[in-house]
Amino acid sequence: MDRRQLDRFKTIIHAESINLGRILDSDLAAGRDPVVTPWPLEQMRAQDLVIGLKNGAQNKLGIRIHAGNGDEDRWVRVDRYSFMLALLFVVHHLQKTTGKQEFNCRTAQTGRFVGLDLLWKGDSVKIETLRGWDQ
Repeated sequence: MDRRQLDRFKTIIHAESINLGRILDSDLAAGRDPVVTPWPLEQMRAQDLVIGLKNGAQNKLGIRIHAGNGDEDRWVRVDRYSFMLALLFVVHHLQKTTGKQEFNCRTAQTGRFVGLDLLWKGDSVKIETLRGWDQ
């Protein structure tokens, strides 16, 4: 590709990326989900997700989760089954790494996203340890 063609190609790619960004912004603003997955996302209260984690961790792992002050109006859309498996995986590895049998869990909303924090007293887990969990 000569220089002129390459410049034209870059211009087209740039214009298309701007256009796709506008489409995504519009879909999100209208409440439409631009991401299509084969797994259904369920709308539920974040507090119900924390309660599910609390029950699953106690019943399956023998680990206590204390629920923080949840906002009853905070809602999330998740694949409940997959997300719960992932959370239990994290809690199990945190217990093995930290030696703790109890954790605190809280949710907080930032913009259109809801974060879920797992907290404990003691040392933090090193990033190298976290990376090793997927081995």
